[in-house]
Amino acid sequence: MAQVPAVDLFFRALCAGRSELEEMMALFSEDAVYTESFSGGVRVHRGKAAIRDRMAEGWHWMKIVVDYMDVSRETVLTVWTCDSAAISGGYGVGTSTFVIRDGLIARLEMRLQEKSRNVKG
Repeated sequence: MAQVPAVDLFFRALCAGRSELEEMMALFSEDAVYTESFSGGVRVHRGKAAIRDRMAEGWHWMKIVVDYMDVSRETVLTVWTCDSAAISGGYGVGTSTFVIRDGLIARLEMRLQEKSRNVKG
């Protein structure tokens, strides 16, 4: 699996918890955009301050395993599984699409795709 420092460090910080919030935020550009669907609907957070607020608000213990990563120029697609009390049922499968510019996360879209351990292929 390809290594992309900003992506690897993002997932490591996400799993480490709130104590790593500032380390995580150092991975984002000032004008970054974060789109997520963890709060029921799709929400867009623009700028580092808005992203920091959302991350701090919704951060719970979690274990994330990146099952797949595809790197194409500045775009990184990941497919992951997550154990977290923040997810209904405690488990989920999702995707993240990162746009990396100058080594920083310029855009991040995280989508929770499946909320069951009974994933059928």
